[in-house]
Amino acid sequence: MSMKLYGASGSCALVALWAVEQAGADYELVSLNLGAGDQRHPAFLALNPHGRVPALETDGAVITELNAILVYLAARFPGAGILPMNDVLLLGRTMELLCWFSSTVHVHVAQCFRGERFTDDADVKDKLKQSGKVRLAAALAELNETIGQRGAYLNGDGFSAVDIFSIVVWRWVQRLEIDCSAFGRWTGKVQHDMARPDVVRALEREANAAPPSWVAAARAS
Repeated sequence: MSMKLYGASGSCALVALWAVEQAGADYELVSLNLGAGDQRHPAFLALNPHGRVPALETDGAVITELNAILVYLAARFPGAGILPMNDVLLLGRTMELLCWFSSTVHVHVAQCFRGERFTDDADVKDKLKQSGKVRLAAALAELNETIGQRGAYLNGDGFSAVDIFSIVVWRWVQRLEIDCSAFGRWTGKVQHDMARPDVVRALEREANAAPPSWVAAARAS
């Protein structure tokens, strides 16, 4: 059965996109423009009331939250290498890192880009952005120290979803113009990983994704 993946250029939905590509799944990619507010359109809120990407339509249901989508895809396509499903300890440690990216690093980024999630006060938003960048830099220092400690990749000798999430973080950091000179190991790893054919393919797929039907109709009118 075909899947439909809702994502947005520059978002963490790239991780789910890489996963469905790795799985060789039959899927359709729909790209929302978060800056234009596509995620707040009633048609999308009917799928995900939280108005966030990624969201995956599959088997007559909708799965939201990146880590939940990754677990579903890894279980459905166990040979795709999305997560290390054949090593329970490695799987647990990989999920540990994914959760840290989601619950800590991504929150600092949201302070910078999505201050409306936390407050409606413009002054508070500005302070959130400032503190978010400081906390993000501290998290990057921690991430930089882990490079090489667990193998060739972030967790072991196999490339997996957590390494793609690291690339997503890199893109956010570039947009925030954070100085990465102190994070040389992480920077080198990301640059190496971004040259992988599977990563290049996912990035190209993201860049060429079509907008949702309700946006396409509005642009045509």
